[in-house]
Amino acid sequence: MNSIKNMKRVAFVSLADISSSNGQGIYARKVLPQIINELDSDKFDSYLISPKPQNKKMIATPLIDESNARWLPEKKNRNILWHVYAQILIFIYLLRIKPSIVVFSIKPSFFAIELARKIIGFEKIILVEGLGKNNLKTLGGKLIVLWGGVGYRLLFKNPKAIFVAYQSALNWVNDFGVDCHKEVIPCGVDTNIFNSNLVPQYEKVSECSEVIIGYVGSFRNVHRLDLLASMLLLNDRINLRLIGNGECFSSIKEFVLSNNLSDRVEFVGEVAQTAIPKLIQPCHILWAFTDVHHWGVPIKAFEYLACNKFVIASRRKEFDFIEKYEFGLILETNDVSEIESSLKHIIDKAITDDCFKIDSYSYINKHNNWTNFRKVADYVY
Repeated sequence: MNSIKNMKRVAFVSLADISSSNGQGIYARKVLPQIINELDSDKFDSYLISPKPQNKKMIATPLIDESNARWLPEKKNRNILWHVYAQILIFIYLLRIKPSIVVFSIKPSFFAIELARKIIGFEKIILVEGLGKNNLKTLGGKLIVLWGGVGYRLLFKNPKAIFVAYQSALNWVNDFGVDCHKEVIPCGVDTNIFNSNLVPQYEKVSECSEVIIGYVGSFRNVHRLDLLASMLLLNDRINLRLIGNGECFSSIKEFVLSNNLSDRVEFVGEVAQTAIPKLIQPCHILWAFTDVHHWGVPIKAFEYLACNKFVIASRRKEFDFIEKYEFGLILETNDVSEIESSLKHIIDKAITDDCFKIDSYSYINKHNNWTNFRKVADYVY
């Protein structure tokens, strides 16, 4: 066995709270263990630098030995002082660890990584789980976009490899003229949890039966739960099962109460990930929609499909297969009347054809498996 002195040190850096239930948290929590577990523990000493987890129960698999974890303060979104302090700590931690390679999910504020690289000289592997330029546009004006562009341009200099979650993100990376190995590895699904074998089918839709639409995740404005709730006023066959919490929870609940819709909407609250398949079992349709002006590709869509659940999603290149194989309804509008009209057509079709009954698990298990990220480890060696 190699001595510790001769082991190659790898630092994994993330600004996501790995215990959170949002997309960034899930991405970090699922991707990093795949890479770490693929490394030979006799040759590699792995370190993690990330915000202190706020909810340790949400961490399904320990990422790393506790003694090799270097915690940043608990995450405070859009807090400039938190980001400044985090960068100072990242810089200090990297100087102390002295890694030979750093794997990180790119953020424009990661000047600390590039500064430490100038001093230590480590290699870097970059993970891209979102479309950074669009994230900047939502945060502020031209100065923030300009500052962020400088940060990205600096961080994209001389990486060993870049792995992105979807094609449009790769197109964005290519705009920087990066010359290295680049590859798309789609966001995955934990098929030990999200598996069609664990989710029995719902009852077939009849002329008079209700149709249950489910949602799981953070109640954020981008998921347009306001449109979903508004459809209740247009179609009295629809009932909702909403699982989660978040910034727009209060407004959705107030809308339901003020329109006397409480008997048609079930608020389940936040649950452990392992409980989700059973809770979505009665749902005929799952809501994976995001505002059509947004750029995101929500992981929840793939999780629903792994359970053979018919989905409603917004138009994205990554969702072309949903339309191709008739796994769901793809929308290109934020107009609630148009959405309800399309949905009504689908419901009417289901009465005769049972179009909600799909077999999407095999596709997801092949193309959207987190184990695909193990290939990142090949570039750590």
